[in-house]
Amino acid sequence: MGNNHDLIKLTSAELSYLWATYLADSMAICVLKYFLEHVDDEDIRSLTVHALKLSEEHVKFIREIYSKEEIQIPQGFTEDDVNLKAKRLFSDVFYLRYIRNMAKGGLVTYGRVLQNTYRQDVRSFFSKCLTDTIELDTNAAVLLLEKGLLQRPPAIPYPEKLEFVHKQSFILEGLGRREALRGTEVTNLYANIQTNYLGVGLATEFSQVAKSDKVRKYFLRGKEISLKHIKAFGSYLEMASLPFRRLLNKRFLNHRKHLFLIKS
Repeated sequence: MGNNHDLIKLTSAELSYLWATYLADSMAICVLKYFLEHVDDEDIRSLTVHALKLSEEHVKFIREIYSKEEIQIPQGFTEDDVNLKAKRLFSDVFYLRYIRNMAKGGLVTYGRVLQNTYRQDVRSFFSKCLTDTIELDTNAAVLLLEKGLLQRPPAIPYPEKLEFVHKQSFILEGLGRREALRGTEVTNLYANIQTNYLGVGLATEFSQVAKSDKVRKYFLRGKEISLKHIKAFGSYLEMASLPFRRLLNKRFLNHRKHLFLIKS
């Protein structure tokens, strides 16, 4: 077929995916550059530098393809949106957790994007994004494991016999109306609890340094929403006798001083 993508216009999916990726990576560049102003741990610094390099490559590719196609380049986030001289708010461990969370989001996003991307150059770009993100996620997970900070989902009993669903309503029943949770439900509940704890940390620190009262209240509202989600998701795990509080409290909350730095 040859390289005939010059003759093929971007589809609505390709155009919007590139646009969303540009915004996400331009924001990541701001965040990661700020992290690099304060990070002390050499392993975490190396991972942060690598993550920054990936985001910069993504933004460069999208700017080039938009320019070539004579498409308006999004404003995205710029150096005007970050104060690199601001005091440190978060610890190195928080930086590591943040990057891992970025990678987890990227794995989901790029997998969905590839299903609707067909032009060869754009598909190759997003394929590389996915491959790079797999590597980034692996490196972050290994680093968390080496530092004794990786939280694994709760264990559930191994199946000992075959069981079959005999009624269609099984799929539609609410989480609290069944005797047991499915493995995927346990996984998703636990993953959402972890993500919301990260959100609590972000909202707490940003609310403490926000100059605008309106913005401060916005962050505090976000914090309360995250706490409500943690409570709601955790209640289902507790009903299933899965010890999410023991796992998270000892390994996550007791690392609070290592997770984010509270402004005095």
